[in-house]
Amino acid sequence: MPPRGGRALRRAALLAGGLALLACGLREIPEDARWRASAEALRGLEFDSAVRIVAVDRSDVPALVRRELGAWRDPEFARRVRDAYAALGAWPAQLDPVSAVLELQGARLAGLYSPRRRELYMVGEPEDWNESVVVHELVHALQHRHFPRPIELLQGLRHNDDAAAALAAAAEGDATLTMLRVQRGPSAHLPEDRVEAYRAALRRDVEAPPGEFGKLPRLLRETLAFPYAEGLAQADRRFRSGGTSALNALLREPPLSSLEVLDPEAGRSVEFVGLPLDWLQGRVDAACRVGHHNVAGALGLRSLLADHGRSAPGLPLAWRGDRFVHLDCSGRWEFVWLSRWSDAEAAERFAAHYAQIGAAVARSTPVASAPRPWREGRTLVLASAGVRELVPELIERTLLRSFDDFSAWVAADCFPESPCP
Repeated sequence: MPPRGGRALRRAALLAGGLALLACGLREIPEDARWRASAEALRGLEFDSAVRIVAVDRSDVPALVRRELGAWRDPEFARRVRDAYAALGAWPAQLDPVSAVLELQGARLAGLYSPRRRELYMVGEPEDWNESVVVHELVHALQHRHFPRPIELLQGLRHNDDAAAALAAAAEGDATLTMLRVQRGPSAHLPEDRVEAYRAALRRDVEAPPGEFGKLPRLLRETLAFPYAEGLAQADRRFRSGGTSALNALLREPPLSSLEVLDPEAGRSVEFVGLPLDWLQGRVDAACRVGHHNVAGALGLRSLLADHGRSAPGLPLAWRGDRFVHLDCSGRWEFVWLSRWSDAEAAERFAAHYAQIGAAVARSTPVASAPRPWREGRTLVLASAGVRELVPELIERTLLRSFDDFSAWVAADCFPESPCP
């Protein structure tokens, strides 16, 4: 019998890998009909074909994961992302995020499902596998078969980490809830106090991280924990309201932002921000090149404020949209961050908090100067000295769009990400 709610199972969920990717099989294992039947019964969905299950040795995990990192396999892409988040203030400029995560996965990964290869990978020998973790990964296989669009988008998003976190929360929350229900039966709910205890334990791992987890910067810890901790709470609410049909609806129309996961009432008011990057490239110094751009979101703001010791209760939930961009000017960095807020007061509050964060960033990175604020109504722009004079026109040229649901966003080519057909 698998452990029920203890630290070992929480860690298995957090580090199971979920939708992480591997490249090739080592030892194919015959599918156990009991695992498949359990996943199908608990989720109320059926497989249309067998799932290939592969056993891998722990020593092979880092190399196998690296082979399926997509864009992250490109050192230039990885460098651009690293520099952009360093300019934001989210982690040290010297961090190698790929190596940091690979080290963690190599030590603690238990299992994962690969959407690209439609295969399930489990680490170690079959007799040592935890049934609950196998079911967790089989649920991802079911999700991929029945709700392919959000699962495949998780592999394609490159410039909206906040939307990716929201999609991951829908997938991982569903799989984690199902995993925790393995010993209870298809229609049984988990006690509410157990769900909250599980979520709180994962949050403690972010605040006081143990072992290898503590080597990661806070933003990476938050990003890894969020889909399981907050996704579980979201999935549990849905399951209590409508059973597996409500979970299916969650995967069919998943949230579009971390805010929607944290605060469902506010979530649909999110605005997607499209910065005029081509225009910006044409207006900056000839030595400057527009680098990586991305979205911090409510989750990123929560992490950033906490990481820099800024106490701002409720402020991340006043976020309504953002996009930041890093510019590399032959070793000197420039930085622009446009954000939207629930009201002008929230924008001013964040500007005040970011003053100290920006000063710290300027001291520890090549950013030319601490980004200074420029506010127009609910719009706040933080810009370093070399691009500050462009802010008024940048605001005029920025595109803002809101969407009623996931389907509308996909129909708009996932504005402004454009990974959609």
